[in-house]
Amino acid sequence: FSLDFDGSGDYIDCTDISDFSGADRFSLSTWFKVDSSDDGSVNRDIISKGTTSAGTTSFLLRKQKNSNGNKVQVAFDEGVTNFYSTTQIQNDIWYHVVIVYKGYESNNADRLNIYVDGVDATASYTNTVPTTLVSSTQPLRIGIWASGTDFNGYIDETALWETALTAAQVNQIYNNGLASDLTSLSPSNWWRLGEDAYFVNNNITIPNQIAGAPNGTGSGTQTSML
Repeated sequence: FSLDFDGSGDYIDCTDISDFSGADRFSLSTWFKVDSSDDGSVNRDIISKGTTSAGTTSFLLRKQKNSNGNKVQVAFDEGVTNFYSTTQIQNDIWYHVVIVYKGYESNNADRLNIYVDGVDATASYTNTVPTTLVSSTQPLRIGIWASGTDFNGYIDETALWETALTAAQVNQIYNNGLASDLTSLSPSNWWRLGEDAYFVNNNITIPNQIAGAPNGTGSGTQTSML
């Protein structure tokens, strides 16, 4: 099971995840599929922490629009620094993406890696990857960047680590294209999204698999998400 985002205001609010504020390392894993109806005319934001106002965005993960190459993009601090994948994303195909950030390293090539389907697909970047992330009180949002473009398609199995995953661990998560149990890798947050989501009236809740970590709550047309 996954969550279906309609591109018109649906997203999951996972509250202010402190792992990112001022951090010099983190990893993020998620699965996504762009809807077959998407015409590629706009960027589609997958996961973010921040807004378009300066100094609020720790990071942003998106699928670029056609005119920008349909690639995976990772941006820091409102797009001051951008990384891109070699992989061109097609509609109606599931992809697994892992971001591994190591701001403590000495150069761009070592500070950020974008893995697509278990393979390091980091291609190019603009400017210098920061040594630490912006400290932001904005919530982590799945399916949107605040004041940005909503995701149109499916997102599943989103997890965070306060550490930098190794290439071997990334491959373990990818698991030959089959989402699997992440318990042995000790994520700090893990939302299975459609797997165990539940409604109270018309409000959807996404349980966090990690004890004491925050659940996600829906916004937008929630009854169509599951």
